[in-house]
This record gives sequence, C-alpha cells and structure tokens, in this order.
Amino acid sequence: MYFMASEIAERASISLPEALAALAELRKSRAVTCRAGFKGKAHERVWQLKDIKRVLSKFHSNFS
Repeated sequence: MYFMASEIAERASISLPEALAALAELRKSRAVTCRAGFKGKAHERVWQLKDIKRVLSKFHSNFS
C-alpha cells in the first residue's frame, strides 16, 4: 500500500500522508484491489482511476 501511495503522491503532486489517506478510503470502498499472482509472479495492481481522482479531490482541492 505504501508503494501505491507514493506513486499516487508523485503523479498527483500531493503529500504522501494525503495519498495514504486517500488509499485507505479507497480500500474501504474496495475501489482499489491488490491481487498476488501464483508461483512468484509479480503483484498485479488494479486501480480504478476515476475513483482515485474522486477520493483525492476530497483531500486536495487542486487535484483534478
């Protein structure tokens, strides 16, 4: 979750605590899911960008 938040913070130009709070809110609503692959495959991140933008807009008024 920390890695996802740091990516969001970088892309949205917001602070890491804001991104972590937004991700926590998204995970409560199950808008962001993480799935682990089998037999050593890399983790697959599934983001619904419209939901990330919606939640980030609550935390950061300049995010569009």
